[in-house]
Amino acid sequence: SGLPILTYPHTENMPSRVAASICKALDCPEMVSASFLDYEERAVYLALNKDTVLKNLRDKVCNARLKMPLFNTELWVKHLEMGL
Repeated sequence: SGLPILTYPHTENMPSRVAASICKALDCPEMVSASFLDYEERAVYLALNKDTVLKNLRDKVCNARLKMPLFNTELWVKHLEMGL
């Protein structure tokens, strides 16, 4: 959907680790937090800078998802078919 997601993958929560992998695939390491405090600080920072930092991050995500292999459905299907 092109929406930036902030995550803290150092929990036993699988979705947070998947989210971190997606962030890395998008080349957006700034969306992966190193601690709960870092997570909170990043969230506040993004909330206070919606018109600049958050907008730029959203643009980065939207552009990256159109170019990154993880989001290339046609290529994924081709590889799946080769595997089958």
